[in-house]
Amino acid sequence: MIDDFDSVLKPKHYCEDKIQSLDYIKQQLGKQGYMAYCVGNMHKYLHRHEKKGENIEDLKKLIFYANAKIKELESLWVKI
Repeated sequence: MIDDFDSVLKPKHYCEDKIQSLDYIKQQLGKQGYMAYCVGNMHKYLHRHEKKGENIEDLKKLIFYANAKIKELESLWVKI
């Protein structure tokens, strides 16, 4: 089990297995499916943040998933 965790970037309940949950999801969905998953989570956290009294942690999670999609898009670009 991983001892260092962050409620946004590395929630403790996502770090208990040998493989991170997001790595498993990406493996199962592939790049395009994973990017759609990220967009869905961005919508979810934006909606939740408004319903939970401007919850900052949900906005941080939205940014996390936006950055995850950006990282995947950048990995698709051909580097010259």
